[in-house]
Amino acid sequence: MSYTKLLVSLAILEVDSEQGEREPIDYFVPFVKECLRIRSEEILDVSIDDVEPKMEEEFGLEIPLPVLKIILKRLTRDDFLEIKHGVYKINKEKLKGTGKYLEKSRAEFEREFNALGRKFFNFVYEQFKDEAFSEEVAKKLLFNYLNSKGPEVLKLIFGNPEDLPNIFPNLKKRRNAYYLGRFINYILRNDSIGTDYLERLIKGNMLYSALFANQFLDRDISTKFNNLHIYLDTPVLLKILGYKDKTQEKFGMQLIELLKKEKAKLAIFSHTLRELERVLKAVALELKKGDNPYPFNGDVTRSLRKRKYSPQRLEKDIALLEDTLARLGIKIIEAPTYGKYDLNIDESKLEETLMDSVNYRNKEALKHDILSLLAIYRLRKEEKMISIERSKAIFLTDNIKVFEASKKFFKNLGIPLCILDDAMATIAWIKQPLKAPELPKIRVIADCYQLLTLPDDLWISYLNKIDE
Repeated sequence: MSYTKLLVSLAILEVDSEQGEREPIDYFVPFVKECLRIRSEEILDVSIDDVEPKMEEEFGLEIPLPVLKIILKRLTRDDFLEIKHGVYKINKEKLKGTGKYLEKSRAEFEREFNALGRKFFNFVYEQFKDEAFSEEVAKKLLFNYLNSKGPEVLKLIFGNPEDLPNIFPNLKKRRNAYYLGRFINYILRNDSIGTDYLERLIKGNMLYSALFANQFLDRDISTKFNNLHIYLDTPVLLKILGYKDKTQEKFGMQLIELLKKEKAKLAIFSHTLRELERVLKAVALELKKGDNPYPFNGDVTRSLRKRKYSPQRLEKDIALLEDTLARLGIKIIEAPTYGKYDLNIDESKLEETLMDSVNYRNKEALKHDILSLLAIYRLRKEEKMISIERSKAIFLTDNIKVFEASKKFFKNLGIPLCILDDAMATIAWIKQPLKAPELPKIRVIADCYQLLTLPDDLWISYLNKIDE
């Protein structure tokens, strides 16, 4: 990545962070919203499986299922969606007002960029009679120029074009750079329409840099999870091991892939292994019984029945669980049973907090969660953690009630002992370079400009931050 792109990305994200404008994940919400609006023209009921390929088709964005789940939660909270039985119903009326008419915007951006390219080509021909200079070369130079000098030009557009000579020295020995300098001087001083085109292209390109640079601003963002042990809860393991439906299995595999890329140490407590074995043995018994409309651990049992999974096969899986986990890079670790900090913990109060929040069907599940949370507490040695990367240990679950109860009880320890799997996956994904779409760059720039529209005062804040 060029130094200018990095500065642009950091400036935009830092100003947004300082002003509370948006979090990193918020940059992708308008794209998902627009995707849903387009989808609503065909059908109102969608699943997360429908959204994932549509995002890639429409915007070239590969967003993992756990991250999409977080975004869809936000849109549900804001009444753009309603969820029933795992299916999202699109609020077409509310989304109608958010339509950005992207096809028109893409066409306009391409037309404006081509127009600037022709203007540049004609300018060089008329001023310098350079017959070797082509329109394609002009467009290529303009694109490179947007990347390297875009913020400086935008500042001049907002400020005083008379500063131009100081920004663009006479570079006759570098012919193309000299042509560009002269052309930009001419456009900003004499061509208001060309200046408008240039402004829109620069803004779109800066937003493109922010979106795909992924230099998100938390000071620990470049820090990997090298020193973080992530202990997986049983429901998360059931997804990873493929015992839920295909969507959940894909979710689980994307989750551990994201965490491994960030060098996290994946593990389970030995008591979690025992709980996993108990769950799978109970499911194996359900499979032997035949069709029970209300089986134990219904989503797992129904998924395996649908796939004609035999109880004998599942029993073999149980016998090989430790080997399977090892192949996935998941270690089995004995939980610490006691620590000197336990004197500060009222276990009966912790049990009461969990019971009030979580609808436990059996005491074994309650006992498991208490043991897991206490183990993380002991591993952290009662320290207050200020970043996930330095939190030493964390318990990963998909049960929001366990998460909320844990956060309520251990409220003075900074980073929660327990975090939801989709949130953790999103944190890991944000840290990783986002693959730029395999689409024409001008189209992606147009989408960034249209979907991430910002007021001029915010652009000025970005430019001031770059100067710092």
